[in-house]
Parts: sequence; C-alpha cells; structure tokens
Amino acid sequence: MKQSNAISKFDYTILNSTDLFENISSKKIPFEHYEYQSYEFSRQPLIPYMNANLGPKVSIADINQDGLNDIFIGNAKFKPSRLFVQQADGSFQSQQEDVFRTHEKNEDLDQKFIDIDNDNDLDLIVISGGNEFQSGVALQPRLYLNDNGKFIFKDKAFPVLNQQFNSIATTDVNQDGYIDVFLGAGIDFNTFGQSPKSYLLLNQQSNSFKDATRAYLSSHQLGMIRDAQFKDLNNDGQVELIIAGHFMPIQVFELKNNSFEKINIKALENSNGLWNTIHFVDIDHDGLQDIIAGNFGTNTKLKASFEQPLKLHLNDFNQNGQAESLLSYFHQDKEVLFNTKDELVAQIPTINKKFRSYKAFAKAEIEDVFDPKLWNGADKKHVYTLETSFYKNLGNFNFKSVNLPQDVQFSSVNAVLDTDVNGDDLPELILTGNRFNLNTQLGQLDANHGLILKYKNNRFSVWKNHNLNLKGRINSAETIKVKNEKWLIFGSNNDSLQIRKLLK
Repeated sequence: MKQSNAISKFDYTILNSTDLFENISSKKIPFEHYEYQSYEFSRQPLIPYMNANLGPKVSIADINQDGLNDIFIGNAKFKPSRLFVQQADGSFQSQQEDVFRTHEKNEDLDQKFIDIDNDNDLDLIVISGGNEFQSGVALQPRLYLNDNGKFIFKDKAFPVLNQQFNSIATTDVNQDGYIDVFLGAGIDFNTFGQSPKSYLLLNQQSNSFKDATRAYLSSHQLGMIRDAQFKDLNNDGQVELIIAGHFMPIQVFELKNNSFEKINIKALENSNGLWNTIHFVDIDHDGLQDIIAGNFGTNTKLKASFEQPLKLHLNDFNQNGQAESLLSYFHQDKEVLFNTKDELVAQIPTINKKFRSYKAFAKAEIEDVFDPKLWNGADKKHVYTLETSFYKNLGNFNFKSVNLPQDVQFSSVNAVLDTDVNGDDLPELILTGNRFNLNTQLGQLDANHGLILKYKNNRFSVWKNHNLNLKGRINSAETIKVKNEKWLIFGSNNDSLQIRKLLK
C-alpha cells in the first residue's frame, strides 16, 4: 500500500474548530461556587447517585430599572449567594453582600425574579435544598422585596415549610392580578425515591403566601420533581403546569374549573426518566412551544426501556421501621440488583448471615436475597428512558418525538439554551451537563463539553467543530446582553462561572 496511490487526501481543515465564542470567564464576574463536602453515600449507601450537588443556578434580571441586566447566582451551603449589578461600562459589581450573607447556611438551588407586590419592580424568591439538612430554617423559602434596587428580606412571607425544593414556577393562578408560586420538590432526606411534598402557594396581596395545593391539585406528592414551569402549550392564553423529574414521566396539567387536571398526551405516555430539566423553544417558528427535556444519558451500565425498565423498590427490607430504596435493572434479559453485596450489607447487615461469600451472593436470585413478600409488595417506580428527548408541538396538546443525535446521550443534560450562535437568525440549542457524584459502578458522566444542535429540514444535527469547550458539571445556563455583546453564562458546580462571548 502506497500513499501516492490514494485517490484523494484527507482535508485536515475540517478538524479545525469554528471560532464562535471568546472565553472571557476569568476576567468578568468574580464568583466561585464552593460545594461543601457531602457524606450522602455514607448515610445512604444504596443510592445510585448523590443529590447534594445541584447548584449553582444563574438568573438574569434588571433589578434597578437602569436598562442593564444584572445577575444573581445561588451558592452552596456556608457560602452566600451573590448579586452582581451591571455597570454602564459593562463591568459587574457585587452588591448587597450583607443581605445574602445572613442566609449563607442555605444551599440555594433556584430563584425567580418576579413582581410580588405589583409595584413595578422585580422582587426575588429563593429556595434551598441540597440534601444537607433534614428540616429547619435553612430550607425555608425566602422572599426579598425590591426597594429601589435594594433587596429587603421579608420574614414569614411563606408558611412554615422547612423542606428541600428544587424548582420555582410562577404565574397568576387565580387571576387576581398577583403572581402565585409553585414550589417543586424532588428529594426526601430520609428515603431516596420517596415523593416529597410540592406546594402551590397563592399570593395574599400582603407580601405573603398561603398553601392552596389541595384546592388546585390532587396531592402534594407529585413525584421527584427536578423542574417545573408554567407555559402556554396550546396558545389559548392560559398557561399549563409542566413538571419533570426522576423516576417519573413528563406531565402536563391544565387549569380547568379552578383545578389542575393532568392531560393525557400520547407522546409523553411512559416517558418516565431521570429528567433534570425541561426547556421550551419554538424551534421551527410555527408559533408553538416545543419541549426539549434533559435526561441522565445512556453512557453507563444502566439501560432502560418500557420492556426492561429501571425499577426503584421502596420497602422496609431491613425490618427496622425505615424504608430502603433498592434499584434493579435488566442484564441479559434478567432483572438483577444494582447494588453490590458490600453496599447492601452496609444498609441491611442480615444479608451477611444469609450469604457468607461473594460467590454465593453472585449466584443468588433476587428472591433468594429478599423475602418475596417484601420484594413483591414494595412500592415501585420505573424509568423507561434515559435519553434526552425532543417533543415537537403539533398543536392542541399533540406532540411528536423527534430523534436526537447519539452524541446527545453520551452524558447527562442538566441545562439547555436556545440562541442564534452563527448569525443566521435561527436558534441553535446548546446542551450542557455532566454528573460526577455517582455510585462507583457508574463512573463519571463527563462527555459533555457543550453540545450545539442545529435544526433543519425537521431533523437535528450536531455542530461538530466549535470552540465552546465547557468543562466540569454545568447545572444552569443563561444569556445576557452586555453593552452590544451577547454573553453566555454557565453555572458550574464547585467551580467559577464559565462565560463565553458570542462572536457572530
């Protein structure tokens, strides 16, 4: 074989990245997210992943009505969240640090800028979680009222909740002219997989909120919610409540006769996943909001389908009055336990008496390990898909699933942006994520360095060569206008912000 006989030469220029962005992370916004060390695996050795590293959330708003957008970033436990106010020269100044330092014990996971008191400025609601506290004031939602660009903490604005929350969604539910709040919860401190209480809170028009969950929803316990949003999906002028989370499907609730009723959407049937985020975009400019939902990804030993799902089994297998959570999956068409013998023994010591050797345990069936009555009688939650998914809105609550490139599934997707990155007036999707704090059997999900998807002729393709080059675990993403520039701001767990300036 001789190189001279080759028909054509490889064009190495196609490997060169397209310079769409400038990395300006190091010099613009001095914020560092410091993640406090968690002992979640020691406390719950059977869990497949930790739930303590979900920040930081980045939010953008003009808090002082000067026409310039400002930035609020939630921080981890024992570190205060920060407000950066944009200056006329395009720089950012940290302000009101004392206000937020008062609650630095909280691990802030989400926030929303909304006008609570109808005085034409943006107030701030902050929620906390992180699976660091079982209960207490460090988990209580907080309201900061905006007084001419200065935030004032309003004590006792919310009923005593003192539990973890992951997501805030806001709208005027009862049409009284005041914004109401939905707080989505996804993590129960004691039992992984247990559905915690989520809340719908009505604005009492006095800088306070009242629990109205049971008046509008069938239950407080709606699942292990990771994201909740209000969005008008059928263009009738009325928003729907959309929720997604872990071991649950994507669900849409329509407000009818003063209550939220679940809509049966065929494309979302059996959509049970490990959903991290839901993002809405009109990808084809037809006036309808499409859905892209970020999932866990398929790049681990865990696989899921409707026929062979992941299953989470909740029961008191140890017979000590406290429920355990056991994950199973299918391997070579056979349902098997996820946890190793050592992991199981750490939580259920009696297994050591039943199986004296690893060899004996390896040969055992699930029914040999656990009492069949306990196993079969356990509460079960299912996952049928681990793939990040796109649902095209066809109108009238009809959706069609659109295939995404395989590259999307190589890691978890935690946040999505839609923005025009190349100046063609069409939106591209930027998918970010990764997840590090997994059971050792799963390794790390670290293959996402910022994935850009282009949409054309009813299909998505991956923009292969670009210089976005994100690193670490990205948990939030936003765009902001700074002077005549567009910046992309990425909230990186246990790291500084990653900021890219669009060059087109």
